[in-house]
Amino acid sequence: MSTLSILLLVAGSAFLVLYLFANAVWLKKVAFYLGALVLFCGLLTVFIANRQTHYFNDYQQAIIFSGSVNVRSAPVDQAVTLFVLHEGTKINILDNNSGWLKIQLANGTEGWIHEADIREI
Repeated sequence: MSTLSILLLVAGSAFLVLYLFANAVWLKKVAFYLGALVLFCGLLTVFIANRQTHYFNDYQQAIIFSGSVNVRSAPVDQAVTLFVLHEGTKINILDNNSGWLKIQLANGTEGWIHEADIREI
């Protein structure tokens, strides 16, 4: 996506430079409108790539790979078990604390599990 963005921005700039140095009126018109359109597309791809990067950085998801996992109230083995998750459950990862992951289910329920019990997707 970044390569496409750079190519579109360079091509749009080249069309605008052609607009500045062209002698024919029809060539000036074509170069101006084409340059503006290609620059707009380049800026749009930069925006889309930025949103995609933020999405992947903010939303880390995983699947439970252990048979059953006790979800704890704190990142320690002695913490209270809140509920149990079974293999195949999809979770959102909110935080990482030295081998413990703070997770959230689709219904908003949160808790802590061992990092070894999941695989990120």
